[in-house]
Amino acid sequence: MDSNKQVKRCFIYARLSTEDQHRRVEYSSLESQKKICRAYIASQEPNKWRHIKTFSDLSSGGNTTRPGLQELISNIKDNKVDIVVTTKMDRLTRNIKDFWTLYEIMQEHGCQFVCATQELNSTTAHGRFFINILMSFAEFELETIRERTRAKMLSQAQEGLWHGGRAPFGYERHKERRGLLIPHKTEATVVRKIFNLFVKIGSPAAVAKEINAMGYRTKSKKKTKFSKRSEERRVGKECRSRWSPYH
Repeated sequence: MDSNKQVKRCFIYARLSTEDQHRRVEYSSLESQKKICRAYIASQEPNKWRHIKTFSDLSSGGNTTRPGLQELISNIKDNKVDIVVTTKMDRLTRNIKDFWTLYEIMQEHGCQFVCATQELNSTTAHGRFFINILMSFAEFELETIRERTRAKMLSQAQEGLWHGGRAPFGYERHKERRGLLIPHKTEATVVRKIFNLFVKIGSPAAVAKEINAMGYRTKSKKKTKFSKRSEERRVGKECRSRWSPYH
């Protein structure tokens, strides 16, 4: 055994969901997962693997907003983890895009990933090969989603429809036709005043000051004041909109 080898700090992650318990899937308890991971780490003792800490969650693997996982990620970012050990990849996450994100964080901080019961082991060339295949599929899936989203947004824009999110000041959503914006009765009056003031004054900052002095506020939850930037955007965009309340 090479006495000059550095100790590899191993952190175990285990996860169990209610669905797993009902289905009685393999390794269907947190303790059994931890036991398998500890045994795997012990088998790597000649390589100076040492179990440091264990994190676990009782929740779904559909997202990464889990206390145990977030604490593990925090330790990885603090460069306290050399190897993350789980029983299976889906214990970490069931979403391949989330796995890609987590794996990139590990790579950035010199952390390796090992599954005790699967051929996923980034400490070996063979394991990295399989992980790279998974990453390629994840990247392909992500690019496909992006292309579909861009195509959908372009199609909606060509039809004069809103892409989503809160309706801009001066507009409201049509109650029956999805994506269609129509002038808001009260706010449209304010928008007309903004445009009329801009024609007279020619300064977005001065327009914002006048509108604020009249007691009008934006559509945000905090009801913030209008600003120079907001009026520059409004004048630039709404003049080009076929639904502009100013026309």
